[in-house]
Amino acid sequence: SPIKPDIDGVELKNVFCLRTIDDAENLRTAIKRGGTAVMIGGGYIGLEVSASAASRGVKCTVIDKQMRPWSSFASHGAGDFVRRRFEQEGVRLVSDAAAVKIVGDGKVSAVRTLSGEEYAADFVVIGLGVKLNTQLAHDAGLNLDRQGAIVVDQYLLTSDPDIYAAGDVAAFPDKYSGAHTHLEHYLNASWQGTVAGANLAGESTPYERVAYFYSDMFDIHMALRGAPGGTLARMFGAVESGTFVEIYAGPGGRLQMGLVVSTDESKIDPISDRLEALIKASETVDRIDPADFAAGA
Repeated sequence: SPIKPDIDGVELKNVFCLRTIDDAENLRTAIKRGGTAVMIGGGYIGLEVSASAASRGVKCTVIDKQMRPWSSFASHGAGDFVRRRFEQEGVRLVSDAAAVKIVGDGKVSAVRTLSGEEYAADFVVIGLGVKLNTQLAHDAGLNLDRQGAIVVDQYLLTSDPDIYAAGDVAAFPDKYSGAHTHLEHYLNASWQGTVAGANLAGESTPYERVAYFYSDMFDIHMALRGAPGGTLARMFGAVESGTFVEIYAGPGGRLQMGLVVSTDESKIDPISDRLEALIKASETVDRIDPADFAAGA
């Protein structure tokens, strides 16, 4: 379920979250009407929706508590590159800011921040993350972690020997990072669903896929492989060009995460696949051959 901020105005007309087909249809209608929009949150939802809306003539403002885009998984340079690209398209990014009120009489007219600034809005999109809907699992007595995710083993089996869990709600042992984590991405849900179904049918297949996330905004295409985090170890290409690869080291100097960005979408998958292979091989970042990413640079 989408997280909504505890502020006045969240129930006004033309304040949207984006989680269901109906949400998407209502948001599309608002974008077609045009005007101004404010995105509360600068994560995947806020950036992707603002890029889509701005491309259709909507004047957009993104209010973000972080100092720069992608701050939770990419370098300062990568985040500054995204900021510049959005500003080139007319999107205003308001960083280190928090929305404290959605202003309006019946329907939204503006968003006010903690500093007292108000940003005009014909519609607002809230993208502050989600909470897991695991009440059924709780009522069934399954083990949950601190975030409410259902704890499973490498076979996606829960604490009940007759129940498996897959997708956003499943906290599984990530073979490559060593962490017990859950991932909110449709590919993870699809991959885990296949494994859980096979194991329900009698197989004993461990879940060993390398995490994958992607995003498309204007002409920026991004793929992230592995567990977000680690220390930025090396960069290939040039951030200024809009086509580059960042690799991050985890324990023992092993490749934990790779980020590939390009304005040429055809370059993304080959490099993403190479990052996946290197993570699976437990390759250390100092042994990675720059030629692996020459096509992306």
